Amino acid sequence: MSVFKVVGVSTLNGVTKVRFANDFVSRVKILNKQGHTDIDLMELPEALTKAECVKHLKTTNLYESHKEAIDNSDVKYNYKSLSQYNSTVKVSAPSLDELRARAIAETEDVVTEQDLVDEGLTIVEADKV
Repeated sequence: MSVFKVVGVSTLNGVTKVRFANDFVSRVKILNKQGHTDIDLMELPEALTKAECVKHLKTTNLYESHKEAIDNSDVKYNYKSLSQYNSTVKVSAPSLDELRARAIAETEDVVTEQDLVDEGLTIVEADKV
């Protein structure tokens, strides 16, 4: 897992994002060369993962001025998989006996022509009415 000693924010084409590096001076030079503006980086007290860097940024003054960018990175690096919050339910297919029983139960309520005749009722077809 990669760790970084420099973290901060910069803006490119109007989009502010969190930036990570290990060398402060070279990272500033690269960002400037690529056209970044509002570059605000800081050295960390110790090397941290991206997730830890973002958590650290939330405790600094940068968070007040770049809340949206830092929050977006927080979601990206600290909540990668929302499946940890969802439970998985395993559903097994019903057995053949269960399907037969269900089919029989559903057909028990069906009225057949013979049921009508047994009750003494006559069947009138729609065409003859």
